[in-house]
Amino acid sequence: SRRLEQKLIDLISDRTSHRTWQEWLKLVLDYQVDGNSLGYWAGSAASAIGLFTLLVFIRNFLITRLQVHAEADDARMAAQFFASVRRTTTFFLFMIAVFLSAFWLSLAPSTAAILKHITMIALIFQAAIWLNYFFSSWIRSYLGRRAKRDATSKGAISIFNFVSQAMVWSIALLLILQNL
Repeated sequence: SRRLEQKLIDLISDRTSHRTWQEWLKLVLDYQVDGNSLGYWAGSAASAIGLFTLLVFIRNFLITRLQVHAEADDARMAAQFFASVRRTTTFFLFMIAVFLSAFWLSLAPSTAAILKHITMIALIFQAAIWLNYFFSSWIRSYLGRRAKRDATSKGAISIFNFVSQAMVWSIALLLILQNL
């Protein structure tokens, strides 16, 4: 048994001592986790980080560029678009990046479905934020002009604003529950 033990130790030390760092790296990157090699997981994570960084950069670039146009008096549409871009959440951008980066991987159907549902919930939530802002700003601008002439319509503005927010968030909640 001592000879067998020594032979096993020699065999293991021969196999581990003669590997280069490239062979070790290939061995590690080829290791399978949930049906995907660590190399694919690393590539997917790197693409998610890169895509997320790109999306945040684009959002911030649009915010700085549109702010210049929004400050002009005649650019109401640019101001509206600027305000909606500012309301884009970081979680939404992160979920878009993760969802698109998951195409590198062959995920189990249950994992892919969960990722799809979480991304859809983030999309619905972001759309509700945008719609809420657009309705609120439209009600304030359209009815605000009338409120200058009529003092009683100031109360109507707040009621219409509340009703529009309740409708948007109710529909968003129903869509989220339908997704789940």
